[in-house]
Amino acid sequence: MWKSIIAVVLTLAFLAFAIGFFYSQVPGAPVELGWIGADSTDDGIEIEYGATPVFSENMRFNHNLISYYIESDCSEERKQKMKTAFGIFHDEINIISFYEAQKTDADILVGCSRSYVETDNNMFIAGEGGPSQYLNGTLFDVILEGKITLYKESSCDYPVIELHELMHVFGFNHINNIKSIMHKVSNCEQRITPDMVDTMTSLYEINALPDIYIDNVNATKKRYYLDFEVTVRNRGMVDAGEVVLMVSTESDEMQEFSLEDLPIYTARTLMVQNLKLPSRFDEQITFNVSLVDNSQEIDFRNNVAVMVVED
Repeated sequence: MWKSIIAVVLTLAFLAFAIGFFYSQVPGAPVELGWIGADSTDDGIEIEYGATPVFSENMRFNHNLISYYIESDCSEERKQKMKTAFGIFHDEINIISFYEAQKTDADILVGCSRSYVETDNNMFIAGEGGPSQYLNGTLFDVILEGKITLYKESSCDYPVIELHELMHVFGFNHINNIKSIMHKVSNCEQRITPDMVDTMTSLYEINALPDIYIDNVNATKKRYYLDFEVTVRNRGMVDAGEVVLMVSTESDEMQEFSLEDLPIYTARTLMVQNLKLPSRFDEQITFNVSLVDNSQEIDFRNNVAVMVVED
């Protein structure tokens, strides 16, 4: 008799365990998680913009050593004057340096023309310059290439026209200050103004780094299981290396996922279903992105997003 009772008890215990185990493996009704926030995506970057206007704020090359190439259609005199302009630029704005390179490797291409381009008010355009290729981003507009075309010979010993067009490449626009190098009508006494130096120094003293951040997260909890979709972007000035996403709860780290490399101004989206939670009582999920080599970023505050079970 006792053997029969023990057998029944063991059978019931096994059934209870089996039912409990089966219950734990079956996803429950989905419960949406609410995003209580990523850390601030405010960049905290403050550039000192002075009186001289710019085409677009936070527009810059992603390096401070800038290469240039001067086309063969420029006379030796024009070439020398352009090189003098590069030298004066560096002397005034020490944070930027220049060197001559091959055409295929140059950041700035300089060409010359014997044409005279006349404006509507019977004046002649002495040159043209500006960013010819750039990437438009949420934090910086990164200049990939600049071009300068010099038309009219200048009678000034000082390279007024060359500096004017070079400043256009770096994003400066015209100003109604006759003493400024950026006045739309040139004269030999115009110079780079102190506010332009301050703007360039403030902009280029920022290290050219990646800046990965969590752009969006959607997550659903089903008892012991988690479904989520997360989008990570790189809004920095350079490509990011391999990016990893760590998913954790208040009780334990769960799993790390590789998002591979993240080039500048690109995004990657990861979708995962039925990720097992450490406990069915976990109600807070943390998503944290980082670079594999733990290298620096512009801002680490936007690398974390926290999701909680909504009431």
